[in-house]
Amino acid sequence: ALREANSFVTMTEGEAKRLRGVVSPQAEILTAPHPVYRQFPSSGLTKVELRKKLKLPLDAPIALFFGFVRPYKGLNILLDAMAVLKSKGSNIHLMVAGEFWQDQADYEEQIAELGINDMVTIRADYIPDSEAGLYFEAADLFVAPYVGGTQSGSIKVAMGYQLPMVVTDTIVDELLESFPDQCVVVPHGVAESLAKGIRNALR
Repeated sequence: ALREANSFVTMTEGEAKRLRGVVSPQAEILTAPHPVYRQFPSSGLTKVELRKKLKLPLDAPIALFFGFVRPYKGLNILLDAMAVLKSKGSNIHLMVAGEFWQDQADYEEQIAELGINDMVTIRADYIPDSEAGLYFEAADLFVAPYVGGTQSGSIKVAMGYQLPMVVTDTIVDELLESFPDQCVVVPHGVAESLAKGIRNALR
């Protein structure tokens, strides 16, 4: 089906290269990365007011995992990293905000087994644009522990809010490389490296 088309748009150069291997040599391929999203209005609330509204701790750094929960997003690795952080005395709190596209019970069981119930808050719903900004404003750090994928709209929202970020090496793109001071990059799939990256980003 792809060979029948003569023009394509991809979000990353990596996907353009993959596409080039299966389409006509004469096909035009344009790359248009996700922009930095700055369209969400300010809530006008303080961090304390936002955290009370979202039922988050007032005395702990807040790490945000935002968006659809799917296997390649690596939430299970992030939960393991939270256990590593707990073992080192960290009081960081994780906010998971997004609709689960797989069994939420598996994650809740992992949280219980790791003994990190007090470190994790889950809002397992689709977050509309009108509310999305509240989570980014309330957070101190954005974490994208992806073990696959090529780009992320949620990262570009975090960039718009100028949040420090921890991302894995699976999704480093040209735009992210323009913000080296905002972004800590760690190997994907390694909880200890992710935990270290989170500690470094908070510093």
